[in-house]
Amino acid sequence: MERYTYIVTSDIHGDAAMLQDIADRARDMDASRILIAGDLCPKSAAMAMILHNAPCAYVAVKGNCDWLWDFKDAGLAIPKDTAYLACPDGSHVAMTHGHYISEPSGFPFPLAGGDIFILGHTHVPVLYVDSNGVIHLNPGSPARPRSEYKATYAVITESSVEVRKLKGDRVVLSLSR
Repeated sequence: MERYTYIVTSDIHGDAAMLQDIADRARDMDASRILIAGDLCPKSAAMAMILHNAPCAYVAVKGNCDWLWDFKDAGLAIPKDTAYLACPDGSHVAMTHGHYISEPSGFPFPLAGGDIFILGHTHVPVLYVDSNGVIHLNPGSPARPRSEYKATYAVITESSVEVRKLKGDRVVLSLSR
């Protein structure tokens, strides 16, 4: 099986320093992709430069605070409301911000056991497996956290899903795949 690492974040809300921290984690972990589950809110061209210079490709979805002209002004592609990605191991990642679609049943593509449903919006990290075997992941927020874990992000690999504290990189939630 091909190895892969996805760095997952959400709700950066225009904080270029936090986005740089996420890009640095992606570099340190030799990540395959950075997944941004909405509310990037690119307030400056500096954020576009961070993403353009990131060590891997990124995929972003639109959040409720993302204004399309901010993406245009920053020189970034305007994100869609959802993203559906095939992983090298045959599983899928379905990503949305969570303000319109908050459950896998509302996603435009069907999800099966082992697939990962990612959303943001709440700024609170969540990680669990539902009765259909779908993994639910909210990476929390590095910029405006609303949990006792403070700033968080997530890491998806072929063998695990983890939510980690941004400062100190301590694992706070984990599932084996």
